[in-house]
Amino acid sequence: MIGISVHGATAVARKFHRLASTDLRAANVRSVEFSARIVETDLKQRRFSGNPVKVRSGITRNSIRTQIDRAEPSARVGSSVRHILVLEDGKVIRAKRAKVLTIPLRAAQTGTGRSRGTARQVGAGYDSTFWKRSKKGNLILFGVRGKRLTPLFVGKKSVRIKARRPFALTMQHTRVGVVRKFDQEIGRALR
Repeated sequence: MIGISVHGATAVARKFHRLASTDLRAANVRSVEFSARIVETDLKQRRFSGNPVKVRSGITRNSIRTQIDRAEPSARVGSSVRHILVLEDGKVIRAKRAKVLTIPLRAAQTGTGRSRGTARQVGAGYDSTFWKRSKKGNLILFGVRGKRLTPLFVGKKSVRIKARRPFALTMQHTRVGVVRKFDQEIGRALR
């Protein structure tokens, strides 16, 4: 027969009655705060620092904040940046106010991979620009300076952003540490 046996439950029940509720509450608050910091640190140092999301400007990583409600006690780790949901769940993005989305190629990017501007802004730095379809069928915006052609942007009707799941990965990775911390703090309060 498979089962679970509990030994010493009477002693634990007596300790609960003797234990001041403030001690247990303080232990719970400490556990929640520590656990939230574990999650926030994992998100910032692991998930938004190259695996699975690469750092370009650091705006997304720096937007991650922890809100702690000591009255509840509960904590929420998240971001107010809208595109973080796209990173978590994935999405298809379509052109809305233009015929195509313009995706910057290396010549139209900064060293960190950010766009130097819109296609119109970047193209203004060239003598002329034109769209041409490649042999593979991609629409490419070229810039011309003198006799030199430079590919600047790829034009796409839609782009599928795959789900990177940084929050789900963090929850998987930190679950054991969070449970262990709650166990330690509540255990200390019960002694």
